[in-house]
Amino acid sequence: MAAAAGTARRGGGRGRGRGPGRAGAGAGPAAAAVAAAALPLAVWGGSLGAHGAFGLRFALQWFPRAERGRREGKGGPALAALTSLTEPALRPLRPFLDAGLLRREGLDGTPLAAMAAVILLDDTLIGADGLLTGLAPSAGLQDLFLLEINAAKIYVLAAFLATSLRVCGVL
Repeated sequence: MAAAAGTARRGGGRGRGRGPGRAGAGAGPAAAAVAAAALPLAVWGGSLGAHGAFGLRFALQWFPRAERGRREGKGGPALAALTSLTEPALRPLRPFLDAGLLRREGLDGTPLAAMAAVILLDDTLIGADGLLTGLAPSAGLQDLFLLEINAAKIYVLAAFLATSLRVCGVL
């Protein structure tokens, strides 16, 4: 009986060679690898959504009836969702970007400023030499990250050019 009690104390009834913390020890590195690969994907997905939302918010200004409906809350659920997603990020920028020429033309430059900030964050995190670049699971995925960043840069430049032409009276 004493021998059985000693065995129960040593093994703890968990089976031979399995101490506390050893069960599933191989899952730690695998889970860390999955989390490391998922982080750049999460950043990319978030930046893609932010670019889309801020880009729509800026483009909507070129359609006065739709923009008026969005401001008055009569634009439907899609425009209400767009406003509720973007307004918390745009509101703090407005006091700094209240440009007289843009306001006179009825344009809001804060979506472009927010997109520029997201592009800067993208370049810092998942750009060609970004902090998370080495964590991308494949070279093809890294190319996709760079394609999205460059497309956003082209959009911001085109939007800035169109806005400049509108303010100057060309458009």
